[in-house]
Amino acid sequence: MKKKLKSVKPILEFSFTAMKSNLKEISRLFDLAEIVGVDRIIVSNVIPTSYLTKDEIFYNGWEGRTSLGDSEY
Repeated sequence: MKKKLKSVKPILEFSFTAMKSNLKEISRLFDLAEIVGVDRIIVSNVIPTSYLTKDEIFYNGWEGRTSLGDSEY
């Protein structure tokens, strides 16, 4: 509809929280974004809120922790 009206609004965006379990879906997200005319895709990494989600992260730093209160800083 934006093309038909020759308008830049509304600005459409997708937000994607990347995790090990959903990384395979990101290419389909980009395909869908192109089809529906999404202007921007924001991809962020998951931030674990407990040890139950620690295996979903892509970065190091959770090793040895059992709760968010455990910190080496």
